[in-house]
Amino acid sequence: MGHGRWTTEAQDNWLEARIPTYLETHDNTELAKDFLTNTLSDFLAWWPMDVPNAADIAAVDSDYKKAKDKNKEKMRRRLYNWFYCMLRNTMPTSNSEGILDLTPKRSGKLLNYQAYLKVKKDELAPIIQSRYKDYKDSLAVGEEAVAFIKFQGDVAKELLAQETDEVKTEVEAFRSQNAPQDDPLTVDAMKV
Repeated sequence: MGHGRWTTEAQDNWLEARIPTYLETHDNTELAKDFLTNTLSDFLAWWPMDVPNAADIAAVDSDYKKAKDKNKEKMRRRLYNWFYCMLRNTMPTSNSEGILDLTPKRSGKLLNYQAYLKVKKDELAPIIQSRYKDYKDSLAVGEEAVAFIKFQGDVAKELLAQETDEVKTEVEAFRSQNAPQDDPLTVDAMKV
């Protein structure tokens, strides 16, 4: 659940008028820092901060100046976050174009039993389904069955271990053939 707005309508309007300047400066660290410092000063000229209360002062070893500086830094972060939150979905960043990336990510190499299930799916499907039905029928009343996907993986591992070297070689060839390539798009896409 989000927090309520800390700005008034007048403050929002005042800050919104500075968005074009923010957009011009946000890519340059020094200019962005200057923009934020100037915006903070101007903001506080219109809407001065409250005087630190006793709790604020006590939190910084009873030093009034430290308490005032701490409140000013809090306001600086609020202003930074205001601009960030207002523009986060519209501004391009170094690794995006301002839109949600919904392209599918390539996964790693299949495990042996996963490749085995793909290579021998027509032969294995009836066996696994039959075994799962028998397994569920053998459960005691109230006993919970393992998920089919886990059962399928366990049976596939068991059956693969019993296969000939020829089938195991075929499975390994399928794994290698279907492994993701180290092309720049794939490598960059996985560095999220």
